[in-house]
Amino acid sequence: MPIYTRDVPQDQYYVGAVDAAGNLTLTITPGFKPWLVQQVSIEMLTAPAGATCMLRKRGLLISPLIPPADVAAGDPPITLYQGEPLTVEWAGCTPGDQGTAIIIYQQVEYG
Repeated sequence: MPIYTRDVPQDQYYVGAVDAAGNLTLTITPGFKPWLVQQVSIEMLTAPAGATCMLRKRGLLISPLIPPADVAAGDPPITLYQGEPLTVEWAGCTPGDQGTAIIIYQQVEYG
């Protein structure tokens, strides 16, 4: 069967608060159809100096990100299958601060 993507990219928004240990993990998982993630943009403008942020797929490093604001984009896109997690992980942050991520992706269709 041929594989194709929807013509129009979609986006999803994620938000969370830093825990008492100074960590925040936002978990991104697709629904029933795989996603081709083209871009992940993050923001935590209150992240202190020395904070870190990592983009990981199944726990493996995809890209380090600059904690206050950054974007991971470019070829090849990241393929996510049903139940496969992509995480944005901040560490060394101030408890209670808020972090956000937006992903731009296309659903994979089979036909």
